[in-house]
Amino acid sequence: MTDTNTETLMTFRISDPRLAGLVYLLLVLTGIFNLIYVPSLTVAGRDPLETLEAIRSQHVLFAAGACVGLLSYVLYLCLPVILYRVLQPHGSTLARLMVLFTAVSIPISFIAIAEKFAILDSLQASATLDAELLASSVMEHLERYRSLIGLSSIFWGLWLIPLAILAGRARLVPWPLAVLLGLGGLAFLIEFVVPLFWSGFSGSLVQTIVGTPSSLGELGTCLWLLLAPHSRFRTKQSAAA
Repeated sequence: MTDTNTETLMTFRISDPRLAGLVYLLLVLTGIFNLIYVPSLTVAGRDPLETLEAIRSQHVLFAAGACVGLLSYVLYLCLPVILYRVLQPHGSTLARLMVLFTAVSIPISFIAIAEKFAILDSLQASATLDAELLASSVMEHLERYRSLIGLSSIFWGLWLIPLAILAGRARLVPWPLAVLLGLGGLAFLIEFVVPLFWSGFSGSLVQTIVGTPSSLGELGTCLWLLLAPHSRFRTKQSAAA
């Protein structure tokens, strides 16, 4: 390989962390919009009629949330592929697991989003349906959506664990961020399992504390990848030296 080709390859690889940071940031922003902001304005507690009215009054926002959700999961599929190119030299098995966990979650997430589109279809036919019947149908779709997202969240946590190990091993991020990513991965698993045994977990202070490492770790990682210099990042050649 010529010096010119070697320089081109190194430039390409050095740009990969920043590309991953950009995709990760877009994933975080679209995830906040889809999973937090839109539900806060369109899902009114457990009352079916109130929820139906909230979705009707914010119809455009609800539809935008579903579309942004699709974009979010496409970004989520692309992110580990980009990171795989960067991290594979530091552990091929872990890198493959990182991609595999993400790939498993994508179909589940898309099926979950389909429940939101089913709600939109139901609203278009609302003129022919009784309000209580329509509200009951909407709640059934929302319950299935929540169940599927909960199942998908298992893999949202699992992929963070190999990512944390590889990112720390490759010095792609500082070790505190790698630790937060690992704890964040465990937090997703805890948030899925604990509510099965403790009904008061959701919305409690304990849930907030458990979920904090994930928020800090993922946001900190995407900003670090995007903005920080990567002079300490161990390339394949330095890792093998």
